[in-house]
Amino acid sequence: MNSEFLHNVAGFFLIFSAVLMVAGIIRPYNVLWWTQTKTRAKVLMVYGSIAFLSAIAFFVTIQPAEDPVKDETRQDRNNT
Repeated sequence: MNSEFLHNVAGFFLIFSAVLMVAGIIRPYNVLWWTQTKTRAKVLMVYGSIAFLSAIAFFVTIQPAEDPVKDETRQDRNNT
């Protein structure tokens, strides 16, 4: 799999779980339909942990930016 693809998937899960977490804090029974206990604490545990893990995956898979100054310095050293 491509690192950019994983970055996009992690970003999607991060945004999706954050939206569901906010919605669940307002109305927990709308986002926790499969559980017996529908509390705000459970919403934070479920969707907060998904958001946290997605954020870690999102930031780990960021591609480093190219630095033109380093590239010029590297070319100068190779030419001499």
